[in-house]
Amino acid sequence: MVLVRHGQTEYNREGRWQGVGSDVSLNDEGRAEAARVAEALAGRFDGTVAALYTSDLARARETARIIGTRLGLSPVDEPALRELSHGRWEGLTQAE
Repeated sequence: MVLVRHGQTEYNREGRWQGVGSDVSLNDEGRAEAARVAEALAGRFDGTVAALYTSDLARARETARIIGTRLGLSPVDEPALRELSHGRWEGLTQAE
């Protein structure tokens, strides 16, 4: 089993809290990170990955789609893999 965190979002870059209530997409750096992970996984596992599961949040789904394209797998949404909710903190920086 290999666990991969989603690529960078603007919220990550800005130091903002994000969880289940802030469904933000990857930024360009996050897409590049996902592509690098996809290449590393393809080189390491060479067609032996059996399945690809992802949270149903946009950032995770996009990361999984990029990886799945490289590995020849269709990501399966699994809502139980969602991040926690940070409630009223979502979208705020630590300073806020």
